[in-house]
Amino acid sequence: MADEKGGESKQVVEELPGLITLYSDGSVVRYEPSDPHSPIYSIPPSTAATPADFSSYDITLYPATNVWARIFFPPGVTSGEPAAPFPIVLHFHGGGFCLGSPSWRMYHTTVGQFCISSGAIWVSVAYRLAPESRLPAGFLDCQEAFDWLRQLPNSPQPDDSPAALLRRLGDFGRVFLAGDSAGGNFAYHVVLQSIREGTTHSQAFRVRGLLLLHPGFIREERSESERNGSERALVDIDSVEVGARMALPAGETQDYFLLNPAVPNSREAALPPSLVFIGGEDIFRDRQAEFCGKMADEGQAVEVVRQEGMGHCFFLNEKFRSSAEAVDLLERVVAFIRCTET
Repeated sequence: MADEKGGESKQVVEELPGLITLYSDGSVVRYEPSDPHSPIYSIPPSTAATPADFSSYDITLYPATNVWARIFFPPGVTSGEPAAPFPIVLHFHGGGFCLGSPSWRMYHTTVGQFCISSGAIWVSVAYRLAPESRLPAGFLDCQEAFDWLRQLPNSPQPDDSPAALLRRLGDFGRVFLAGDSAGGNFAYHVVLQSIREGTTHSQAFRVRGLLLLHPGFIREERSESERNGSERALVDIDSVEVGARMALPAGETQDYFLLNPAVPNSREAALPPSLVFIGGEDIFRDRQAEFCGKMADEGQAVEVVRQEGMGHCFFLNEKFRSSAEAVDLLERVVAFIRCTET
């Protein structure tokens, strides 16, 4: 196809219809929904309207890359000092490495509910997205967010800033990492990298647990659950592979380490206790189960919760948010955080 000047016009290279289009000249178009009820509609942070509400604030972590985070504080924080410090959960959202934001309605609502129920401060990171910033850019951003949190207790902050409030009220001896879908991939690798660097366990800062909510593990060879997906899966393998092609570095396949993770022996690198959720209809379930099997074989502490009949990250979907399975997932997340030794 030629343009008006006789040259070749740009072509669509990859596309997730209604979400993102990548063109042959490298340009990207992202489609922002105008419907305020859309799950991907971006909503601003807000202070608590009632004593039972969470409050949230956006902060910039690294101006050079525009990486930011939304901090969710439990009810009552803005109206008075709590009796004890709050656990901290560093969260990485999903979206196939190409989509997602802590400001999306489905994340703002879900993470806010996690914050209220768990009585923990949640810090949800807006890392750089592909294809504008291909992997490992998003992973490096998540690593930097982890380092920012680790260094915060000794980092001067303006007294009235959300970061200062986090520093004052957070319990840096009870830190958890959490991620859903692609964010679960990031959470796992950030913990693994930090263990190898010796930054997860000190007197002032300690990672107590890892929450993987339907992590998006795949590899080049399709699994049975990927080949035989259903409408209840809530995501299809073709869309997943489009996202992977947009996210992967040039020349890499889906065997790339961030998509197809290795598991070390616990004697080499002992991961913190992990809680992994698997949806019985999730197309990723076979790879998730393989990963959990490797964790157990290598002596890592892992608890697996499989919820039959549920698709990928169903708990983010308003249609399923009140389901018994979503309630069970929330209760297990809360118990995992609260049962940690102080």
